[in-house]
Formats: sequence, structure tokens, C-alpha cells
Amino acid sequence: MRSLFCQPGAHPRSEIPAWSSARRNSLAALLPASQTESYAQAMQRAWLAHPYAPFEQRVLSFLQHLHEGVEKPDLAQVEEGRISIDGREFSEAESRAAMHRMGL
Repeated sequence: MRSLFCQPGAHPRSEIPAWSSARRNSLAALLPASQTESYAQAMQRAWLAHPYAPFEQRVLSFLQHLHEGVEKPDLAQVEEGRISIDGREFSEAESRAAMHRMGL
């Protein structure tokens, strides 16, 4: 987790400036904007600015693209009958031949 939010090779508590800024802005959006605004009103304001359904769709889309972009584990590839090595996907015949050579 530290590699996502901290400077490489720096002190473990030294955050990446862009992450620090995003964190501060996000937290500020959840706090009351004035002394007359309550915490509940601040949360309502944040909820109106960032509705749940579109956020959920963006997260699901991100996860779908992440899933599609990552090469499947070897055993999952074997189960599907297709093998990919170093980004090169073998044809079905090549995959079968490779699995036969491996005794699978």
C-alpha cells in the first residue's frame, strides 16, 4: 500500500504530493463549509455532488478493465484450454500441444 501513496525511497510517512492534495480535498468536501452548516448537511452536500450510482458504475468499469488487462493465472488458462506466455496468446492447437507436452 505504501508504494501507492508514498514517495519511493523516501521516509515511509512521506506521501506523494498529488495524493496528499486529493486526500485533503476529499476530506474537506465532507466537512461543514461554514459554522452554520452541520456535519449531516455537509454529508448531504457531498452526497448530492457525488451520487452513489454513477460512482458505483465507474468503480465497476475500472475493475472490469483491470480484470481484462491482467493476464490470467496459469491454471485458469489451462482450465480454459488457452495459454498465454509473455503476452503472446497461443492458438487453441498450440495451447493443446503445449498442455500435452506438460502432461496436463
